[in-house]
Amino acid sequence: MLIPRLTARFSNTSVLISGVVVDTLGFVLRNVIGINSGYWWGVAFPMIFLGMGQGLIIGPATVAGVAGTSDEIAGAASGVVNTFQQIGGAVGLAFISAMVNGLNGADVIIDQAQFWMVVLAIIVTVAAINILRGKHE
Repeated sequence: MLIPRLTARFSNTSVLISGVVVDTLGFVLRNVIGINSGYWWGVAFPMIFLGMGQGLIIGPATVAGVAGTSDEIAGAASGVVNTFQQIGGAVGLAFISAMVNGLNGADVIIDQAQFWMVVLAIIVTVAAINILRGKHE
């Protein structure tokens, strides 16, 4: 509910990049704290940041994906953005699954999967920050 006000005040790009940074912080916290710290610290606390980050990412990413399109194709452009978000999630899950394939022990698998999520999140963060080098509204 706050995203339209945030983008009006700070810009769509700034909110999107902030979301990526907050999301990455959530992944880092999950990895550093670890699953063996218990549910509240190892899962619930980092999920606060992951939820806020995702909330800051989804709307501005869709807006960026349909920016500059005509009214006739705006719906199709929004569908393409959604499709690529789904494909990205599937590819990311496949990558992480390949990285933990063959490991034994649920806690070892979870910790390694979280490590690879951090790696991917850092790559996305660097790419998002690189957006600032271009000219945006």
